[in-house]
Amino acid sequence: MHREVKISNYILAAFSTISLTLLSLPLSGPVQSFKACVSYLLHPIAFHGDRGVEKLGNVPARMRSLILADVDNERLKEELRQDAWIKAEIESLRIENERLRSALAIKALVSGTPIWARVMERDALHWHRHLIVNAGADRGISANAPVLAHDGGRFVAIGRVTEVRERLSIVLLLTDELSSVAAYVTSPSTEVARSVEGLLQGQG
Repeated sequence: MHREVKISNYILAAFSTISLTLLSLPLSGPVQSFKACVSYLLHPIAFHGDRGVEKLGNVPARMRSLILADVDNERLKEELRQDAWIKAEIESLRIENERLRSALAIKALVSGTPIWARVMERDALHWHRHLIVNAGADRGISANAPVLAHDGGRFVAIGRVTEVRERLSIVLLLTDELSSVAAYVTSPSTEVARSVEGLLQGQG
């Protein structure tokens, strides 16, 4: 027991000496860099965020890269923990959805793997009619396949594939006059839940 107390006192004295030495030194670039590195080792959470990055301004590039990589690693670990929770919620909702579909004898929706593509070309004279994407028969695109776009963290329908070539496809937009798709809207009223089904027709 006495030995452990002595070791603890020695460590405390060593840290106190280092702290007093750092405080007494002039705030030159190397001293600030050393203080920032020691501070990160003792209290890394203080370096998270924009203010933490500012503290690394005088730290050498290699050391700064290592510290920032470690900070990013901790942030990504936290995001992975959040993603694991969201995944568990989605899985529970999927199981509950399948149970309700089975109880109500509702036919399951046909699911598929999304194919990501980029817009290659869009005619300025026919901006609201169609566009061309860089995915075609070589990637399994088929005619009449629905086309979605990512907008503000959600997916929205923008049209359907009307022509498929080897390495590209032509998409008819919902805003085209020749486009129409089944749709429904819900009533904003909270007293009576209503939904109106109809045909969404493009107006250019």
